[in-house]
Amino acid sequence: MRRLHAAKDDLDWLPERYRLLRGAVVGSVWATLGGAFAATVWFTAGHGVIYVAGKGVLAIGAGGYWLGDRVSKGIVSRRLAKLASGDVDLSRLSNSTDGDLVHVRGVVRASKTVASRLGGSPGVYRRTRAVFGEQAAIEEEAVDFQLVDAEGHAIGVEVDRARWLVHDGKLQKVTLADVESLLELPAVQKLVAPGKMRRKTPPIRATEVMLRPGDEVEVVGYKSRKVDPTVVDRLARETPMRATLRSGKELPVVILRVKESG
Repeated sequence: MRRLHAAKDDLDWLPERYRLLRGAVVGSVWATLGGAFAATVWFTAGHGVIYVAGKGVLAIGAGGYWLGDRVSKGIVSRRLAKLASGDVDLSRLSNSTDGDLVHVRGVVRASKTVASRLGGSPGVYRRTRAVFGEQAAIEEEAVDFQLVDAEGHAIGVEVDRARWLVHDGKLQKVTLADVESLLELPAVQKLVAPGKMRRKTPPIRATEVMLRPGDEVEVVGYKSRKVDPTVVDRLARETPMRATLRSGKELPVVILRVKESG
């Protein structure tokens, strides 16, 4: 799976009620920060604070989005987990009805990976956020992986249409070569078009999060099955089937939370 889109469209996949919830949370955070800043300016008038009011407004905009995004993603994650029919142990997932929306937890195991764009180790899911001037873009790339519990029971996770609700890290300066694939976005192409003077090319900053083998993760998805010759717990003439999670009509596979290994 590979996906490239403008950052403003990042959560358009959410059902409408969750988009409205997120918008309300972000708006309330902005309002709280703006009120606090206005009060500070009023109480300290004449002491040089008004001079930096413009910068303060910009900081509120960026800080409000960052904090509101973190808070809203946390709330949406909890709501999505509750929407599922309940927590299911990996050892019992094969007994669940195909098509059930379930919530599972396990450790990532991988047979193949995707490379990091910013010099990190490979993983099964990469999310890269890049900012070109005022344009922000997100690229995601992932491969199917397995979740394993402490007893070794494993299920598959199919990443077609999958989404990862994760907090993006701190932006850092990068070169165009690091995020070259993001040039496929028309809005980005206009900013770094061939023939433009180098001094007019906006600064490029990026951040990346990786889901790696060994990370503990929670996933919400629709229970299904697929043929897997590596399944050993079966009768000799039985078709080797492994329980899997996949995307459905209402929701994609959603990765909710990760605890990094080590």
